[in-house]
Amino acid sequence: MYAVFAKLLEDNNIKSSTVAKATGISNGTFSDWKNGRSNPGPKTLKKIANYFNVSVDYLITGKEPTIDFLYSEDNAEFLIEIQKKSHNQNFVDRIKKYMNLIEADQKSVDDLIDFLYDKEKKEEAD
Repeated sequence: MYAVFAKLLEDNNIKSSTVAKATGISNGTFSDWKNGRSNPGPKTLKKIANYFNVSVDYLITGKEPTIDFLYSEDNAEFLIEIQKKSHNQNFVDRIKKYMNLIEADQKSVDDLIDFLYDKEKKEEAD
């Protein structure tokens, strides 16, 4: 992950101290990250991504996420159904929040949903 940050620094001819000053992230944070002593949290990643005008996904993986899967024929019917049934603003707000989570946090949400779904199906079967 630090390699992507280092490449962004190089490509933009910027020093990490410049990013630190502009984002309020300490130089020590970048040093710890570079030396593998820690990884930046979601808020820090978001600040860095915003600074370079890239996505958090890009910062983590070095690749921009693709949205081609959203427009596949397989998903078209499902997306139309969601749009028709999304009268619940709370649901829509949660989906927007989910989309802004880093991949690891999305995985945690996915695991929780799977757990609760399996639990409910088991209770229905009993």
